[in-house]
Amino acid sequence: MNHAPQSKTVYITFTFTYEPAAGSQLRPVTPIWLDAGGCLGSAYEAPVGVSEKVRRWRSTISGRLVHMRSHLHHAGRSVRTENLTTGKLLCNIVAEEGGSPEFIDLHGNTEISAMPPCSGDALRTIERGDVLQITSRYESAGHAHGGVMGIMAGWVAED
Repeated sequence: MNHAPQSKTVYITFTFTYEPAAGSQLRPVTPIWLDAGGCLGSAYEAPVGVSEKVRRWRSTISGRLVHMRSHLHHAGRSVRTENLTTGKLLCNIVAEEGGSPEFIDLHGNTEISAMPPCSGDALRTIERGDVLQITSRYESAGHAHGGVMGIMAGWVAED
C-alpha cells in the first residue's frame, strides 16, 4: 500500500521452497479466519475515542495452533484472540507505527508499519467446539474512521 502522494513502481520477488511428500517433515495445516467485522463484510466504523469490536467463533477443528497474523487499518492498535472455553490467550498482536519514512506522512503522523505475528510452540491447542473470540482495538482521536477492519488468520495442525 502506497501512502505517498506520488506513484511508485515496485517489483516483487518470490522465493519458494519445495519439499517432496515422501519423507517430508512438513505437516499440513488448516487455515482459520477470525473477523471482528463479521463474515458478510469485514469493514465497520471505529467511533471517536477508544473502541473494541468483538466477534466469536465456535471451532470446527481440533489441533495445535501454529501461527497467527492480523490486519488493522489507520488508528488500529491491537488484535487479540482468546479461547473463551479454556480461558487462555491465543495471540495478542500490537500494531507498530512509523517504522520507516514511508509510514510517516507529510504532517509527521505515523501509519501502521508492522504487525508482528504469533508463531511457534508458544501457541496453544484448540478443540472442536471451543469458542474463540477476536477483539480488535482502535483509538481514534478527532474523528471516526469508516471502513476499518480487525482480522486474524491462523493455521492449525489438526490432530
